Amino acid sequence: FPGIFIQNEYIDPQYNIVLTNMAARKQLFWDISTAFVALPGGYGTLDEVTECMTLMQMGIIKRRPIILQDAEFWRPLTSWLHDILLSEYKVIKADDLSYVHLSSTPKETIEIIKKSI
Repeated sequence: FPGIFIQNEYIDPQYNIVLTNMAARKQLFWDISTAFVALPGGYGTLDEVTECMTLMQMGIIKRRPIILQDAEFWRPLTSWLHDILLSEYKVIKADDLSYVHLSSTPKETIEIIKKSI
């Protein structure tokens, strides 16, 4: 994917970290984050969110909040996780969803993060 890992014009250059691949990007997320906040997105976002869930479930990375910003966008996913994976097929435990939060506003997201630290 040459060319997709470039300086983001919307981020102050002193805070923008340009990486060479997605694995390095995700590793950096896990190493430095207090919480994971996901905004509505596509396959890449879904990949990042579910990999965080998996690694926390397996105890590979420390559990911390996964905050899904824009509750209406994410509600179908969290309903599927609860109704299908947890309740119907029993392939995850309730504790595996305890750190997943829906948020409707940035203020709500900040409050969830504050409560976790």
